[in-house]
Amino acid sequence: PHGGRWLLLREPGAVAAPVAALAGAIWDQRFRLSAAGRPGCSLGALGGEAARLRPLAPGLPAAIVAALPAIRHHAALVAVPFLGYPDRQSCAAFPVVFAPGAGDIAGGADWRGPVAH
Repeated sequence: PHGGRWLLLREPGAVAAPVAALAGAIWDQRFRLSAAGRPGCSLGALGGEAARLRPLAPGLPAAIVAALPAIRHHAALVAVPFLGYPDRQSCAAFPVVFAPGAGDIAGGADWRGPVAH
């Protein structure tokens, strides 16, 4: 529990590889780029750069910040929409929507059943 509530997160080693940041791109089966994006950019985990951006999310554990979606142009960090980094204008070009279950489950199955307890 985190502050009396459950906090679920993706294990950092389990996040998906980056994908091209183009319209409708789905990354990690959870995040969808809802605008045109930009050629040459990718959508993937913030990863190691999370440590220096941690002050932008003081209430979140480091593992969650590291697994947030980030936009890179080649290797350079361009935007982290959920943190508003580096500014609103930069993030506006890459609106990322949290859409759990977006895309196929590993192996191509379309899972719609109840969660086992």
